[in-house]
Amino acid sequence: GLVQLANLPCVGPDTLSSAMCMDKGVMKTLLKAAGLPVATYLSFHCTDLIDVEEVIRHLRLPLFVKPANLGSSVGINKVHTQEEFWPCIQEAFLYDEQIILEEYIEGREIECSV
Repeated sequence: GLVQLANLPCVGPDTLSSAMCMDKGVMKTLLKAAGLPVATYLSFHCTDLIDVEEVIRHLRLPLFVKPANLGSSVGINKVHTQEEFWPCIQEAFLYDEQIILEEYIEGREIECSV
C-alpha cells in the first residue's frame, strides 16, 4: 500500500489483492466462487456461540483452528480431540476476532512463492 501511494514500481500484488488473500474467509469465498475446490470450513466471530458437537459432526476430527487474518502459522492448531478444542479456539481468538475452523485433508503440503 505504501509503495502504491508513493507511486513507485513494485513487483507483487496490489493492496486489495493482498488484503483479500490475508483474510482466509474472504479468500475461500472467492476461490469457491471461481469454481476451485476449497476445504470445508466454518467461520466464527468472537461474539458467536460455537457448538462443539455440531462443529465436530460437520468437520470431523482432526480439524484445524486458525485466526482468519494472520499470515504464516501463528495461532494455527490441529485439534485431535474434543478436549483440545476450546484451548485452541481461545488461542486463535488471541490473534483475531474472526477464526476459521477447517477440515483436515490428509496429503502433502507444498508451498510456492510467486
